[in-house]
Amino acid sequence: MLNLTPHQQEAIYTHDCNLIVVAGAGSGKTYVLVERYLALLDRNPDWQLNQLVAITFTQKAAQEMRDRVREALQERLYNATDETSINLWSKRLAAMDSARIDTIHALCASILRANAAEAGVDPGFEVLDEVEAQLVLENAIDDALRELVAQGNPALELFREYDARTVREALSEFANVEVSQLPSNLFDVWVTAWHTNADACLQALYQDPEFLSAIEWRPDGGFPNVEDKLLDIWKACEAHIEVLKSTSDIPTHVETLKRLVSEIKLNVGSAGAWGGADTLKMAKHALRIIRESARNTVERIGEYPGESDQRAAELLPHWYVMIQHVQNAYRQAKTDRAALDFDDLERLTRDVLRDHEHVRARYCGKEFKQILVDEFQDTNAIQWEIVRHIASPDLPGILFVVGDPKQSIYAFRGADVSVFESVRAQIATRVGREIPLARSFRTHQILVQGFNTAFSRILVRDERSPVRDYQSTLDTPMEAARTDAPCGEPALEFILLDSETYKGEDERSDKMRRWEA
Repeated sequence: MLNLTPHQQEAIYTHDCNLIVVAGAGSGKTYVLVERYLALLDRNPDWQLNQLVAITFTQKAAQEMRDRVREALQERLYNATDETSINLWSKRLAAMDSARIDTIHALCASILRANAAEAGVDPGFEVLDEVEAQLVLENAIDDALRELVAQGNPALELFREYDARTVREALSEFANVEVSQLPSNLFDVWVTAWHTNADACLQALYQDPEFLSAIEWRPDGGFPNVEDKLLDIWKACEAHIEVLKSTSDIPTHVETLKRLVSEIKLNVGSAGAWGGADTLKMAKHALRIIRESARNTVERIGEYPGESDQRAAELLPHWYVMIQHVQNAYRQAKTDRAALDFDDLERLTRDVLRDHEHVRARYCGKEFKQILVDEFQDTNAIQWEIVRHIASPDLPGILFVVGDPKQSIYAFRGADVSVFESVRAQIATRVGREIPLARSFRTHQILVQGFNTAFSRILVRDERSPVRDYQSTLDTPMEAARTDAPCGEPALEFILLDSETYKGEDERSDKMRRWEA
């Protein structure tokens, strides 16, 4: 066994409470996961091998873990000296083919087959992989569109607004998404929602002590009586503030805040005119707070619904009709061949566990003694519902999750990094705790220091932001196990791009992508 860090040892051998392990890149999380799996078997000789559930993100990761566990069981059998130990490890090794080390979708399939009556499915259902499911879906889209054409359905107007490829891609994306009937006055609903949100954002701004202090700031001796460009900006700023104080019209407030953002410039001003560098610095500091506060508020409010929104409100009911037709056709196609796709597996498993207490009771703490979840940052909300039904966070020592929100990149597969933060809080406030794995065995010191320095500034969370739940932070800074670089080449290279050189948006983004690659 390798020399374990204190945190690795804690993650492997702490079994009396639930754990969430925040594991940085190269910190040995796969090794920890396997060793914990084996440590649980060592400590609980009465457990069957398939009572331990390890959920991995990919089949490749599952196979790698299976191979490592098999090798470890073989080693334990080889080293066993008494008949009891020999029998125990022989049985466990023989049970490896039934070990529950697999993806979330494989686990869902097994739960559904075992509870087919409650789930309302054919226990012999076929599981469509992503390629097969897409082929079935494409045929379902064709069938739905033919039906709409035969009906002369007004929803076909979408093909006058968008090209066929765009329509088909949207229908494919929403084939498994629950959509709600839209109100007839959708645009009016949006306008009302804009006003409600804008009012809340403005109230938050006007109650912000920092902003209030900035707009009330004045030099000790009063404003200068000489000509100065920064003084002109301050006078314009005061005029805008008076507008904000004198009207209750929300669009006027928003437009005035936009003027504050565009008109406040901080690269002007003479220290002599302001009676010294300190006063000039304070004047600029107050203006900076006003400008950034206004900018943040404008961004949170967003643009007032306009012509494009009006057109979208007219088209969305057509999207609703078309999506409904595709969903019905896709659902029927799967029913005809007794097949489920990955979304079906998750949704039906969630439902059968949520709606049937005896099914939950069968698994939680009984048939499943402990659930270990790898790459938890790439878990979506439904997957978490499944996990918590079979490993309640309220029960100690039943749940172990490991992940790193900094490495969450699979949003296109439905992953939701906010789930990680939510579960993190649940475990920490119930019968569990958090363990950081922050020592990198892969990367040397210079690279780790560079990473910590750069990402401590990039990975930050704005607590006032409406998307704060989706923002990741650096958490515990990484440390390097390797001191020296493997070669004499520079460890870090900065590529600085002048975005103004490429005026065309498409050309600039293409150039940026090439440099990134």
